Parts: sequence; structure tokens; C-alpha cells
Amino acid sequence: ERNTELLDTKTQTITALANLLNAARLEDHKISTSNHVSQSVDALKDQINEMKHLTEFEKTTLLIQITDLQDTTNQSINAQSSITDVDTVFNSFETNLNSILLNAYRQDTKSSLDKTLNELITKVEGYQHITDTEKQNKINELTTIVNNSKTQIDQLSTTEAIDDRINKTQQDLNSIIDFLDYKEQ
Repeated sequence: ERNTELLDTKTQTITALANLLNAARLEDHKISTSNHVSQSVDALKDQINEMKHLTEFEKTTLLIQITDLQDTTNQSINAQSSITDVDTVFNSFETNLNSILLNAYRQDTKSSLDKTLNELITKVEGYQHITDTEKQNKINELTTIVNNSKTQIDQLSTTEAIDDRINKTQQDLNSIIDFLDYKEQ
């Protein structure tokens, strides 16, 4: 009977130690994951702040979204009871963060295209060798290229694809302007 009690006590002690070890591992994982969330958020905030064609209002709105996502994610991480659940929360966070980045990149890129278009319109209006009707036709052509590109950008799912679209759009715009520049000489 004494051996059975000792064995039960030993089993209970081992179980308690295993539970403590698992709890410590979970807490360490939560801390590590929260630190990773902070690093990812800081990196995205830096990227947003470096985007040249977003207004301050757009940047502030994005930064608030990111901070809200960080707060919600950290609360959710702390509420989890397993490492797997913490990882699931983090994966969802990464998906949402990437979505914010992609939308910010789209907006920055489309604003850049608008700026480029306005500069090209001013340039076309300054040409002396073509009629006002020809100028308007070229402006319409440039505007169509930019608007089509902006529509396509909204449908693209990576920053690389957006960059490829921008490069193609720039080539299309340049071909029109290069031809007009050549005729201007």
C-alpha cells in the first residue's frame, strides 16, 4: 500500500512538472510570437512612411489599422492555450498584415500614376507642333493607359506583379511621349 502511494505521488509530481514545463513553453512561445508581431509591424510602418505618393491622411489611416491589428493579435495570442493556436493566430496576423501592405502599395502606385499622368498632360499641352484636337486625343490615350493600368493593379495580388504592370505602363506612356518629342524637333 505504501508503494502504491509513493507511485501515485511520483506520477502526480511528474504530471505537475510536465504541466509546468508545457505552460512555460507556451508562455515563451507567446512572448516570442508577440515580439515577432512587433518586428513585423515596425517594418511595415517604416515601409508605409517611405511611400512617397500617399497623403499624410492615408498614411495615418494605415498606421492606425496596423496598430489595431497588432493590439488585437497580441490579445488573441495571450488568450490561446496551445502553441498550435498561437501559431494559427500569428498566421492570420501575417495574412492581414500582407493585405494591408498590398493595399497600401496599390494606393501608392496608383497615386504615382496619377502624378505621372498629370505631368505628361502638361507636357502634351505644351507641344507646338500638333493641333488642340491632336493634343486632346493624345491626352485621352494617355489617360486610358493609366486608367486601365490602375484597374489592373487593383486585381493583382503581389507587389512584384504591380511593379511589372507599372513598368509596362511606363513603357506604353513613354512610347507616346517619345514619338511626340521626336515630332517636336
